[in-house]
Amino acid sequence: MRANCQWGGPVVRAFATEQKEVWFTIDDGPSPAHTLKMLDLLQRFDARVTFFVIGTQAENYPHLITEILSHGHEIANHTFTHPSGTFWCASPAKIAAEISRCQEILRSSPGRPARLFRAPAGLKNCFLHPELTRRGLRLVGWTVRGLDTIRRDATSVA
Repeated sequence: MRANCQWGGPVVRAFATEQKEVWFTIDDGPSPAHTLKMLDLLQRFDARVTFFVIGTQAENYPHLITEILSHGHEIANHTFTHPSGTFWCASPAKIAAEISRCQEILRSSPGRPARLFRAPAGLKNCFLHPELTRRGLRLVGWTVRGLDTIRRDATSVA
């Protein structure tokens, strides 16, 4: 029950590079309140990130998916409904449905289909990796987390 646990299959947490780089990821969008502001900020710094999007959000705001892609960012699967409290104990059928429904939404969006997946709260169970393998998806974790869902103070999150 730990985020980024390597038991049962690999969790990507880093990438090989010769340069000073970070892999910046943004979860839980797209959001009409935040996505466009984030895109403007990222553009100011010529930064590219991966947006791990929730299928229902992508379905409700497809224009924001288009904006993300048109700014040169990557989109990735973060489940259809983001069941953060239950994903870790979900059945194989529930896990398959969450991944597949989000993939279908993202596949209907412009650009290439998602290749990456992040579990809600980073928690998985033994049924996740076989479902990801069937779809050619890689599970991505993190090395630093802002805990913005727990902390509400921007300085603490930063």
